[in-house]
Amino acid sequence: MIKTVCIFCGSSSTQRKKSSFKKEHGEIAKNIGRGLALKKIKIIYGGANVGLMGIMADEAIKNNGEVIGIAMKSFKSWGVLHKKISKMYLVSTLQKRKELMYKKSDAFIVLPGGIGTIDEAFDVIATNILTKSVKPLIILNYKTFWNKLIELLDTNIKQKYSKKEIKDNINVTTSIDKIFTIINNS
Repeated sequence: MIKTVCIFCGSSSTQRKKSSFKKEHGEIAKNIGRGLALKKIKIIYGGANVGLMGIMADEAIKNNGEVIGIAMKSFKSWGVLHKKISKMYLVSTLQKRKELMYKKSDAFIVLPGGIGTIDEAFDVIATNILTKSVKPLIILNYKTFWNKLIELLDTNIKQKYSKKEIKDNINVTTSIDKIFTIINNS
């Protein structure tokens, strides 16, 4: 049974006072935060108060969700740490951050995001394979956002650099409802 889900998503916020992400991605983040909170599923995430990360955390908090941030100590000086979440872990390296996220989570959801989100998703895939773990990774491929990433995995398998088993714990969906179905059935 999944009790704790780690969310990987964008932290980019604004560029010249204009949102740097699509408004509909913000709605996705809200729906995920609200949905997990209402299901009493604990949320682990990167600890920021900006971008999709901040939107998701705010919505979960608004719906009485338990939200735990895992951030690097350097984020403190950047002024992006969320101050209203349930708990915050500050670590010294990116690797320690990802290790703690993995350790504390039963499953992972990948929303739209940048290089950090891609890094976190691949870290889960590699950790699952190397530790023979079965923690689900759910990729929300909303409006084909992650098509190239999925294509890269398929190409890597086709060219025999990875075994097809790397995809055993990866679920790709275009639907938020399907995310909750996967969580309920895991």
